[in-house]
Amino acid sequence: MMASRSDAWGTGGVAPRARPPLRWALAWIGAAMDRRAGRARLAELDPRLLRDIGVMPMDALAESRKPWWRC
Repeated sequence: MMASRSDAWGTGGVAPRARPPLRWALAWIGAAMDRRAGRARLAELDPRLLRDIGVMPMDALAESRKPWWRC
């Protein structure tokens, strides 16, 4: 048996709405800022702490040098 549109969407016949562009942009900027902060903290760790979390110092350096907009 084929599902009707309302069953396929699972929303009682209402099509799913796309995220508004402003909300999407704010979410993307927030994620980018989190990446930037995490990379800054990673750059501050000494080699002993990096070894504790299983990261090589050169890998940490490469990650910390990435621009904020790159994943």
